[in-house]
Amino acid sequence: LAGVTVMGVALGDGILTLSAIGAGVAVKGTLFNRFTVDATAQLSPAGLRAAGSVAFSHLVLEDLALQLRGGREITDLVKQLKDLGAHAVLSGRIDVSMQPEKPLTIQAVLTELAASIGQEITEPGGQVSTRRVGLTNDGDLRATVVGDHIALDQARFITDAGRFSVTGELEGESLRAALSGRLDLELLQPLLRKRFQKLGGAISLEVKVSGTTKKPLVDGTLAIARPVNAVPAGFGSAIAVPSGTVHLQSDAVVLKELAISVAGATLRLSGRAGLGANFVPTSLALQVNGEVSASLLESLAPDAISDVSGSARIDAQLSGTLEQPNISARIGLGEIQMRVRGISSKVAVESGMVELSSRELLLREVKVRINDDGRLLIG
Repeated sequence: LAGVTVMGVALGDGILTLSAIGAGVAVKGTLFNRFTVDATAQLSPAGLRAAGSVAFSHLVLEDLALQLRGGREITDLVKQLKDLGAHAVLSGRIDVSMQPEKPLTIQAVLTELAASIGQEITEPGGQVSTRRVGLTNDGDLRATVVGDHIALDQARFITDAGRFSVTGELEGESLRAALSGRLDLELLQPLLRKRFQKLGGAISLEVKVSGTTKKPLVDGTLAIARPVNAVPAGFGSAIAVPSGTVHLQSDAVVLKELAISVAGATLRLSGRAGLGANFVPTSLALQVNGEVSASLLESLAPDAISDVSGSARIDAQLSGTLEQPNISARIGLGEIQMRVRGISSKVAVESGMVELSSRELLLREVKVRINDDGRLLIG
């Protein structure tokens, strides 16, 4: 085979040998200098019997993607891999068998998986460098498909953060899966590029899933193993989650001392959110305390204010539902400065207290200075 092209994609050359075996044929050879093929097919009175395997060794994923580019999806994939500085090497084998009156069977084994992406980091001195975040397999990775039954044997992985393992089984709508260990969040960046400009850190997790695909049952715990740092898409400030625990259940999410820091100010969240269908929150019982950075105001209203600095102290309880929340909060205002766009006025909030509930907003002794010339006392 020379110059094989499928749907406009040039696959390359192949060498296949065909030979007769009884009432069938055997095929052996290589395809595109990457795959070794060994297959047989025989026609019996009961029907067709066929078995085949495709093996590959040290297959470089980005090289294969470059060879296959031509279609839009493959071209986009090549660009994403290049942007991430991604590198992946695979070795393994895929076996397929077909027998009369039996479901199609597919068995896949990866004996080698070595993947990594480039991650920009800022050194203490401000210099930006790139380090590689990698993942490798710890033992063979095995998956089997028999009809509508899909099984993933325990797959063990090694990352910079440590080790984690995944196992799962799907039969019809019945579901069973488990995930445990430490996971580098940098490895999830390619999957969440539309949601996060940057994502880093590590979590320890023990999660089990059962039930059905329509009604999964979840039970697990996530804890911060290495401070999480993220820049959500369209959000000007970086968010850090240095510590805390999240317990996941099918009907609730429980937070325990989950710390969230923005621009040096840290809030701590504890409490429970009840979950309904599709894991949509149905009830709230949360406590929030700590500091909130005033720079969030600029992120929320960039067209109205600029040059925002300072912070406020908050102690709040949130209950009820998302549609009808019950709020009780006390916000202590520190020195907060900002500029109002359009009039170039410099506004400073010197001190004061804000009391917020579901029914009213009270300002108590809020001192405001405008352009260092005039002062207001509110409440």
